[in-house]
Amino acid sequence: STIEWEFGPLEQKYEVLQYYGVKSLTADELNQVAALRGNWEKLKGLTVGVQESLGAMQRNYKVSLVGDVADFKNNVKKYAEDYAENGPGVSNIQPKEAIDRLNRHEREFADLDRKYTMFNAGEVLFGMPTTS
Repeated sequence: STIEWEFGPLEQKYEVLQYYGVKSLTADELNQVAALRGNWEKLKGLTVGVQESLGAMQRNYKVSLVGDVADFKNNVKKYAEDYAENGPGVSNIQPKEAIDRLNRHEREFADLDRKYTMFNAGEVLFGMPTTS
């Protein structure tokens, strides 16, 4: 990697500084330079483990997302049916009843909109086609 290419020149510069005594180097600073490659290898090993762990978790989340999106589609369909049958625009209801129905449907819509945004972000994250 590009970062590994930077280790050689850095180590060489510290060797030159130490050899010529241009800068008084602390033991801690020299130890950090000496441990740089080893620490980098440990970090790379850690990233491989984290990547494998995330890959395993990703499968579970993706399966869950697919199920949640299917449920969401059913909920949207039920919402639309309920709005048409029991919404504020139904004839022969009192204005107060229409306002109550409108408020209830606005709350339900806000919840559905929040879920849509969340599921859409999940689909984008997993590279899936987005649900419209």
